[in-house]
Amino acid sequence: MIREIYLIRDTALDAFLVPMFFQSEGAARRAFGDEVNREATDNMLYHHPEHFQLYRSGTYDDADGVFACTPPVFVVDAMSVKE
Repeated sequence: MIREIYLIRDTALDAFLVPMFFQSEGAARRAFGDEVNREATDNMLYHHPEHFQLYRSGTYDDADGVFACTPPVFVVDAMSVKE
């Protein structure tokens, strides 16, 4: 199956976090929004949504193990999904 590669950028660190893999952009947006709105003392996305953005960065084919990476493309920022 082809999975899309997504990255969360932390603007306070000026760095991307560990890649995540989703079936579609919709699934990535939903997971990002859920995490941004998950209240927990150790959840940085919840406490500092102004610092986080979601990017798409290519695909991964789990049948042959091939990554097809692209420069990160902005998808949505955490403030836009914060409830």
